[in-house]
This record gives sequence, structure tokens and C-alpha cells, in this order.
Amino acid sequence: MQNPASVSAIARARRTVSRPAPSATPPLDRIAFLGTAQGAKVSGESIQVQSLCWPMVPTAWSDLTHAWQRLRELRSESPYASTPDSRSSWVAASAPQLATPFRGTTAEESSVAALLTRTPIRIAISLITTRRSGEPAAPSGSWQQALSACLAIYHEFVRWPARRPCTLFVCRHDEEVTDRQLSNAFHQCRARTPEATWLASAQARVWSESIEPLALELAHLVAASVLRHQLEPSEPNAIFDTVLTKLAPDPSGLRFGTSGRKPVTAKKR
Repeated sequence: MQNPASVSAIARARRTVSRPAPSATPPLDRIAFLGTAQGAKVSGESIQVQSLCWPMVPTAWSDLTHAWQRLRELRSESPYASTPDSRSSWVAASAPQLATPFRGTTAEESSVAALLTRTPIRIAISLITTRRSGEPAAPSGSWQQALSACLAIYHEFVRWPARRPCTLFVCRHDEEVTDRQLSNAFHQCRARTPEATWLASAQARVWSESIEPLALELAHLVAASVLRHQLEPSEPNAIFDTVLTKLAPDPSGLRFGTSGRKPVTAKKR
């Protein structure tokens, strides 16, 4: 198992969108990570989940890496360490590195949830549901709409005095269309919210190296946990329960931004 990618290596990402690459990597507490998850209900509704995770203290992302490395060492030293299961759980599918120390155990989800609990971050979630009647909505429209909702939540957060906004937003590389969507979404958000002066200088970058920062995996795991809750609300979901404790207030007054569609409620168990 290779070591997780260092957040400081973001400057070496092979693909940059929205604006030219900065001359230097910003401090760790000025970097936020974007995660996505998509699915469909049996009824035919499609669901687009966008997550935005940002640090609350300068050492948040490095603390996550150090805690994970220590847990991996303890698991490998334990006489009860089990052989990793070759089958992929939903946790491992979204965050393969984060799940590694706990694979082959019955505590994979709860252990990763505990790791998230100890990581001082805030989270914005946008959930877009599209009813399938006739031609489906363009995926790019839903993606940009979901990201815009997350940035609106973040804007409300950084409006408070003494809060330094993130200057770099990193997402996982998927397809070429995703790169264009990211660039277009940031451009549209700048045009719609000129009062968000921090957004004018913010940069968006797509991570395309094979080994991702743990923080990027965490952002995708957050989105996946919300999607899982929407698709299987009666199933235990320790990660989703932890996400609820870290949500930033949504200015729309909803638990998740749904951009005028049917509100989504999420109650703690």
C-alpha cells in the first residue's frame, strides 16, 4: 500500500481549470475538497450529491493523515489483524485508502466515522433530485447547480469576521466533461455572487494523479454517505450520522440545498 498523497503535492496536479496554477501551494488551512456521488431511486428519481469540506484549524488535514497512519500501524501490529477482504464495501469504493486499516473487520464503517469525528472540519452538502419525465436533465446542469449551492453555504460561513476563506478547491478527476463543468460552475458563481470577493481569486483544480490526498477521499465518502442515506434510509449509516454533526448552516433553511425542488429532510437517529 503506497502512502497517501500529500496535500502539499496538489501543486503538481496535472490538470488545472478555471484559472492558471498558482506560483505556490496555499497553506493547508486554505484548501477545500469537493466530493460527488450519483444514484437513482427505484421510483426513477436521479440524485446528485455534492459535498464541500474545509478545515477549521490549520492542522486539520495533516491531523487526518497522521491519525490514519497511526491507525494503520496499530492494525498491522495487532495480533488480531485480519486479512483484507477482496470484496469492496461502499466505504472502500469511495475512499479506498481511508478504509484500508479496517478492511476485513466488522468495524470498517464505524472506525472511519470515528476518524471523521476527530477531524476538525465543516461540511456543506447540496442534494439535487430530478424527476425523470421525458428527457432527463443535462448532467452538467445538475452538477453546476449542486456546486453553486455548496459555495453559497460556504460564502455564508466565510462572511463572519476573522474567517480566512479557502483559495484552492480540489476535486477528483473523472471525465473531460467534469473538468469543463468545474470551470463553468466557478465562472457562473463569480458572475452571480459579485459580493463574494473571496471567490474572485479562488482557484479550482482537478486532481488526476493515481494516489489521492486522504482529504479528497473523505469528501467523496461524505457525499457517498448522504447518497446511501437517501437510497437506503432505514439502513445504519454511522458516517452519515457524523456528517450531520459537522454541517455548516444552510442559508436556505433546509438541511440540504435542493434548489427549489422537494426539500430533503435528514434526521439524526
